[in-house]
Amino acid sequence: MAHVLQDIGRAVGQTAEKLGPAVVGLGRGWGRGSGVVIAPDTVLTNAHVLRGDEVAVRLAGAAETAHGHVAGVDSDFDMAVVRVQTDGIEPVAWDPDVVSEAVAGTPVFALADPGGRGLRVTVGFVTATNRSFRGPGGRRVRGSLEHSAPLPRGA
Repeated sequence: MAHVLQDIGRAVGQTAEKLGPAVVGLGRGWGRGSGVVIAPDTVLTNAHVLRGDEVAVRLAGAAETAHGHVAGVDSDFDMAVVRVQTDGIEPVAWDPDVVSEAVAGTPVFALADPGGRGLRVTVGFVTATNRSFRGPGGRRVRGSLEHSAPLPRGA
């Protein structure tokens, strides 16, 4: 059993090392939220963490915040796109096959950088597949994964 936990620990470390630079903090010291670089100069985040059209973005390893602009919001799905200069940051690639192949028990990792105060990594497992729920805007969201990975405040 110990080797299984060591393998998971290595996988978590490798995932954080590879994807961590693409995880950004949003807001200032109060830790409003996190986002992820999904394309050059494009960050995906949750709509509920935004206030207005402008947002402070702390890129991984940056000493200062950058100024981002909200490019689009879908409150039904609680998603938003922020445009900000992300020179040199490798975007995270989305692989829909990974989601479609997930089953209960599949390990999952949550990476966050609430307010740009440093990367947080948690581990959990897929607990159910093909779940549906009502999003913040009241619209039914279908085909979701349910997981047990704790999300830090501001994630």
